[in-house]
Amino acid sequence: TAYSAPAMVVRPNGEVDITVEGPNNQLLYFSHTGSSWVKTVVEPSNTFSAPAMILRPDGEIDAVIETGGHRLLYLSHKTSSWTPYVLGGTNTTYSAPSMTLRPSGEVDIAVQGPANQLLYYNKTGSIWIISLVAGPNTTYSAPGVSVTSAGEAMIAWVGQNNLLSIASSYNPSVWAKGAIANGAYSAPAVTAFSYDGEAAFSGVNGTPNYCWFNDGAASCGPI
Repeated sequence: TAYSAPAMVVRPNGEVDITVEGPNNQLLYFSHTGSSWVKTVVEPSNTFSAPAMILRPDGEIDAVIETGGHRLLYLSHKTSSWTPYVLGGTNTTYSAPSMTLRPSGEVDIAVQGPANQLLYYNKTGSIWIISLVAGPNTTYSAPGVSVTSAGEAMIAWVGQNNLLSIASSYNPSVWAKGAIANGAYSAPAVTAFSYDGEAAFSGVNGTPNYCWFNDGAASCGPI
């Protein structure tokens, strides 16, 4: 029943929520309260990537996926129904998206765009802003995104020649970018704390690798 990597969040009361691509390009949502799982079909036939998911403090679940036509679809769920919003139009989205939530409520999304570009979406208030992080022929995997406690967005992805590439920014119109490791053969997982970013990825011969990075400095190696 599962055709992608799942996304998962845990509520303060212990409830587990999962989204995953299901059969026939469905987006499935599973919630667990008490001893039973409840399955809901969120999108019946328009899911073409693994989902990303966040949990807001008020209990709202938000998910984002690539859909048919290479669109980016954002879905929010607070009551009994899901509300869809087309965030990126036709031919804007070419990977599974990555998403994170800031304490302020701002949402940050990173995704591979057309011509192997890297696109960044962030929402403050009711307005979505789309920024180009890296231009054509720079992005060859789904990216990972996180935000430091200081408010700096951190993105990692596989660039040309299997280089692990990173970008960081306090202002989405200006990004500091660079390559920090050779031999990246999977989409990276990314997290951030304080002023630092961290990434993990599959390296040469499937060896797991870990990187720490911050403001031009980085340390990487096999685990």
